[in-house]
Amino acid sequence: MKFSLTQDALLTSVVVLGSLAVGVVASDAIVNVVPSDQKQIAKVGIAGGGLMGAAGLQKDKSTTGTALKSMALGASVKQGVNLMREVFAKDYTPKENPGIADRAFEGAMGLACPSDNNMALLGETFNAVPTFNFPVANETVDTDAVVISTNAL
Repeated sequence: MKFSLTQDALLTSVVVLGSLAVGVVASDAIVNVVPSDQKQIAKVGIAGGGLMGAAGLQKDKSTTGTALKSMALGASVKQGVNLMREVFAKDYTPKENPGIADRAFEGAMGLACPSDNNMALLGETFNAVPTFNFPVANETVDTDAVVISTNAL
């Protein structure tokens, strides 16, 4: 294998990367608007449809063809992984003292940390602003509103 970096190769790689990312996020957006009782069917459809779309565009070497193929593959891979994670999450119980192979498997299947992909566990009042637990002289911190008020005023 010979490594060669040309402007065309770099441009193609940028198109592939951007299109894969669009396919990943677009497929999640589509699944998110599907009714909850039909999400699994939508994921299977997106995964299969993306794979068939990419296969159908295999011979198209144009920039548009490369972008469409990459978007289809991104959507297919993302929803396929989501389906696998759902299957393993139902039937797999993480071990108390896992070995390296178990930890790698749990990480790959999204089982290593139950809150990695579940913002709902944080609650509706999640606020990304850091809260400092030490009052400064003549100041109080209202942690509910994350507002600093000064008593001296």
